[in-house]
Amino acid sequence: MKKRFFRICAYASTILFFGFLGLYAYTLTVSPSPWKSYITIGNSNPTMATDIDSPSKKAYAFYPHVVRVAVEKSNIDEMRGCHLLFFNQEKPYELNASFAFSRDDKPTNEIHFHFRRTIFLSVQHSTRMLGCAKDDQTGETLFISYGIFFWKMSHSVNQEQNWWTLFFNLWYPIILFGLLPTIFVVKKLCNRKSASTQETTIGKT
Repeated sequence: MKKRFFRICAYASTILFFGFLGLYAYTLTVSPSPWKSYITIGNSNPTMATDIDSPSKKAYAFYPHVVRVAVEKSNIDEMRGCHLLFFNQEKPYELNASFAFSRDDKPTNEIHFHFRRTIFLSVQHSTRMLGCAKDDQTGETLFISYGIFFWKMSHSVNQEQNWWTLFFNLWYPIILFGLLPTIFVVKKLCNRKSASTQETTIGKT
């Protein structure tokens, strides 16, 4: 039973291994834009919101209840390579994106950790983000480490504008799903070698 279960897992892992390997080759050669080609999971109907600072402006569309999946090739030094992305709004967050707060904004409850290529930042803004309700509180979380990136902006009132992005290098699933097939092949080779050794020993006797 255990051998059968292991064999099934190894076959499934092999399919995923070649699937991610093909996705890596596609991303490496095509360099797709994640905000132009993505798969949407969940309710894709947008929530409409109007900028309270400029009510005459057109309403904005937000997608708080979806998960979008895409791939991209990045040339940023910290995150160079081919990545699998997950994000909930119309576009994934980019490192050069900026948000407008009032000039007297003084971030509080800040937690910052930086060690080699690992960065963690958590901060709470003291003033509201422009376009949000006056009593809205905005918090940001950032994590970067060896091909993994996570960023989240959360709102206490305007929760339809909550925005998060997670992506990681495609080599992670390639290596992960390549482990079981490798173990399976090694076991097969060892069993064959052991069987041939036993046949040789029996033949000599």
